[in-house]
Amino acid sequence: GILSGFFKPGDRLVEMDLCARLEISRPSLREALRSLESEGLIEIIPNRGPQVPVLTWGQAEEIYRVRALLEGEAAALCAKRARPEQIEGMRQALADFERAVRNEDSAHRLSATADFYRIMQEAAGNTLIEELLRRLLARINMLRAQSMSRAGRAKFSFREMRTMFRAISKGDSRAARTYEPDAHGAAVGRLSRVRSTLRVDSFPSCWARNRSQSASNVIGAR
Repeated sequence: GILSGFFKPGDRLVEMDLCARLEISRPSLREALRSLESEGLIEIIPNRGPQVPVLTWGQAEEIYRVRALLEGEAAALCAKRARPEQIEGMRQALADFERAVRNEDSAHRLSATADFYRIMQEAAGNTLIEELLRRLLARINMLRAQSMSRAGRAKFSFREMRTMFRAISKGDSRAARTYEPDAHGAAVGRLSRVRSTLRVDSFPSCWARNRSQSASNVIGAR
């Protein structure tokens, strides 16, 4: 629900409504909310309760810059270390992404993108990079969702991912690193394109993978 825009930045998450919607107990809901708060996906406001946080423009820019640095290094390491089954997994994720673009299926577009980068990060074999990117995952996914909502952006993203995949599959770490958006130019350029479709002061946070079932339901509730 947060990723899809059902819950907007600043929206309150009313516990009674969520319990009824998700058919779970209040203790289970509160446990899920605490998990989401620890990831920065919601914030608990005194005398107000949980709400969808506002991600400022400056925070969004910082996320893009850090993401570009980390993913560029992960791509280079992946080109050196990826096993055949990981290369095949990335190939399949890329094919799934292309299919979702053709079908204009935004949900599968995002899941295929997440799979592609998840495998890349695992293949890189750097647990610190993987951990740091995992912490940013919710916000990264939201920015991706907003970026790909622009006309033609999804096809452009496919070409980017395909080019990077070809470098990785050839074991060309330099090409893989340099094609991943650099921290200062392309990353900020992407963000500027996203900005044209959004309010400039905020982005909503979004779901992350591998949450508890209750937490996932809160994020995905319709």
